Amino acid sequence: MIVHMTSDEILAQERSRWNAVLAGDWDALASMVHKDLIYTHAHAQVDTKDSYIAGLKSSKGRIRSAKRSDEQVRILGDTAFIAGALDSDFDAEGVVKQIRVRFLSIWTKTSAGWKFIGWQTTARP
Repeated sequence: MIVHMTSDEILAQERSRWNAVLAGDWDALASMVHKDLIYTHAHAQVDTKDSYIAGLKSSKGRIRSAKRSDEQVRILGDTAFIAGALDSDFDAEGVVKQIRVRFLSIWTKTSAGWKFIGWQTTARP
């Protein structure tokens, strides 16, 4: 049976991932992330699945809000690309920093369903 995902369904997967991050639901997040994740931050740090989730768990700060906009989805076979803009507030031990980036989020279809496999951000002015 062939199952086709729509753009709305891919966006729903991405929102679920962000909800897990914002809620600190690390088990839910881990279930969505591909074992071969490449997560590139705007400051050029690159994380694997393990270092990405460990970094979120041990962070001395947390993402307070995340507003996404200008999202465009492209589905090519078993790979989905979401490009967009993200404005977020990050609380680092009481100091709130605003983060403004363009992002590319990549999902791939596996036998266990769609998994988050890539993230790339570029800072916006």
